[in-house]
This record gives sequence, structure tokens and C-alpha cells, in this order.
Amino acid sequence: MAENVRNWLRLVSTPALLNCGELSDSLLYDKASNHSRTLFPLFEGPENPMGHGILYVTKATNVAHLIALANELRERSGRDRLSHLVLSWSLSFRDAARDYESGAPTSAERIRAAKVCQDAGYRVRLRLAPLIATRGWQNGYDQLVRQVEGEGLVPERWTLGSLRLLPGMQVALAKSRHSLESIEWTADPERRAAIPRDLRVHTYRVLQGLITRRFPDAEIGICKETELVRELVGVTGFACNCQL
Repeated sequence: MAENVRNWLRLVSTPALLNCGELSDSLLYDKASNHSRTLFPLFEGPENPMGHGILYVTKATNVAHLIALANELRERSGRDRLSHLVLSWSLSFRDAARDYESGAPTSAERIRAAKVCQDAGYRVRLRLAPLIATRGWQNGYDQLVRQVEGEGLVPERWTLGSLRLLPGMQVALAKSRHSLESIEWTADPERRAAIPRDLRVHTYRVLQGLITRRFPDAEIGICKETELVRELVGVTGFACNCQL
């Protein structure tokens, strides 16, 4: 794996972000796999002349080994910040996390882990995804943003993402005790089941307002959305969690 990444660092001529969290939790088994100890030094060292980045996406909070690694890398480089290492936490408001993220750390625990990593020199981002507009969602997300502010965490980017389901996931959700029966699903450009556009735009606008009220300079992106939806929400450009 390390050799493949070295080749990628050498051959990709435009600065890019290597996404290690599209289909799985990057951090969950990282302490056992030692992937971060293998890969992070490549991105922070001379083998990365183009300035590529690596992205971990997670709900996990087992970060002690990352803090130790950050201390080593900062001492080696003589820099306070790890410019090419991006850690991103997915967050849901409390009731949604309770109903749909059984067994995962609470969002409050994830926020604290993110703050510890930011203090250690990592670049930290937050994903509010998948957005679930169930009962009490506006108040729930408001409390979530307040928690981020209260911990002193200032993410370099917030990314909003709507609920999108592959066919098998839609069947499983319909059978669960937390079925979202009231949603009239539509198809998105990737043929996944998606929340209707008007509701997506509404939730994005609400979240955008909640974030900018407490973080006026926040950079906000929307994940896997159409250009029309971006225009309706007022999010310019294509900043997203998986982009450098």
C-alpha cells in the first residue's frame, strides 16, 4: 500500500486530497492497522512535493495514537501545523445519533476528539451528514453547533450532505423501527433514493444559518449536489469535504 501511495504522490501532478473515508470509517481500526503511521509521514515529508493531502473521515474517538504521531511529525518537521493531514468527523444531532448510529460515540465525544486533534496540529473538518429532518431537527442541529462552539473547535470547513440511499439500504430502513415513511423519495443523479429537492434546499439553508450565526467566517460546502441546488442555497463554488 505504501508504495502505491508513493506512486500516487509522484504521478498526480495537481494538488489533490486522497479520500480514505468514502466507503468506510477511516479511523475505526487505524490503531490496529497502523495505516496512519505508514501514510501520514509520506504526506508530511519530502515525498510529497506537490502538496497533496490525505483525508480521514470518521465517527470514532480513538485518537491517542494520532496525537502521539502528530507530536513526532511536528518535532521532525519543526512546524506547528500538519498542513497535509485532514481529519473529518461526521456528526448528527443527539436524537438522530441515538436512533440511527447505535454503538457509535456520541456527537459530543466526537467533537471533543476533533478539538484534541486540532490542538495537536491536524486540519479538522466537520460533516453534518446525512442530514435527517425528523422531529425536532432544527433545535437538535442548533444544539449541535452550540456544542462545537462551546468546545472551542473551529473547523476549517463544514460540509452538509443530504440522506441518500442505495436500493438495499432503502429496503433495510423501511423494515427498521426508525423507518422514515413520511419521505417521498426521489432519484438523484447517481440513481440513489434521495429526499425531494425542496426539502433538501430547506434543510441546507437552515443549517447554513445555524452555522454562520456562530461561525461568521465558516466555509460551507454541500456534498454530492446539483449545481441548481447549490445556487438555490447560495453556496458558491464546489468546496466539499473530499476536496483539498
